[in-house]
Amino acid sequence: MTVTALPAPDPGPPAGPDPLLVRPWPDPVLDELGHDPRSSYCERFWLPLLGPSATLLARRLAEELEAAPDGFDLPLADGARSLGLGVKGGRHGPFVRTVGRLVAFRLAHLDPRDGVLLTRRKLAPLTRVQIEKLPRPLRDEHAEWQAHDRRTPDVERLRRRSRQLALSLLECGESRDEAERQLHRWRYHPALTRESVTWAWERHCTALAAAGPPPGHRGAPDHPDGWSTAPRLQPRPTGVPPTTATGGAEHPAPDADRGALDHPDGWPPTPRTTTGPTGVQPTTRTGGAEHLGPDADGAA
Repeated sequence: MTVTALPAPDPGPPAGPDPLLVRPWPDPVLDELGHDPRSSYCERFWLPLLGPSATLLARRLAEELEAAPDGFDLPLADGARSLGLGVKGGRHGPFVRTVGRLVAFRLAHLDPRDGVLLTRRKLAPLTRVQIEKLPRPLRDEHAEWQAHDRRTPDVERLRRRSRQLALSLLECGESRDEAERQLHRWRYHPALTRESVTWAWERHCTALAAAGPPPGHRGAPDHPDGWSTAPRLQPRPTGVPPTTATGGAEHPAPDADRGALDHPDGWPPTPRTTTGPTGVQPTTRTGGAEHLGPDADGAA
């Protein structure tokens, strides 16, 4: 009788400190060219090998390291509940075995002495041996993916183009989320998309801060365009009525010492006496018309 040995279970890390101290595990090549755990590549091709729990954990660790680049604390109970797993069973518990899956695939490294979990930010492309473990349809799809990747321009050119597009979208008034979604529609890699939008947002905010408010801006809160509409008194030569300017239009204003506002032309109809030569009757001007006035000592 032939006895077939069962495959050894995944190596689970021994029980260690709680919480785990999650720290980045840098790799210059992977960090530049690897696949983000949240990318479609990992969802399509790494998921069948890692399993759903380990894939979700890799995604969560990448997201947390993005928010805290120097590392963070991961309580075992909280980490297990966030994935819908239990923490009972010691080193063979569901969550501990999930961490062990990442360790087995060299996506993480656990130091049991001090409880530090080093984890990759990016995942490498599948090896030939790993590809052979995929179902036939996924193997064919992976071959098409590789062929498309070889036709893709170099990473630096893609990064420059992605940044330019992200900055253009922000300058056109799109939000950060909408700019990121648009780059996804244009089939840019999710990791490159997020990095480009972050770079473009910082550049956009710096440019706005350097530009400052537009010239002449007074910050009137009640004006729809944010421009002040307060009248600005214009200087005038001696003997010329003052004018006020509002929004660039000038309007004559009555003399400060006259103040009559009931005249249709905006000027007071107060008669102005014109002194003539000796023996000539004085005249009065009202609204521009001349009328003979009574003699100083005559009857009206």
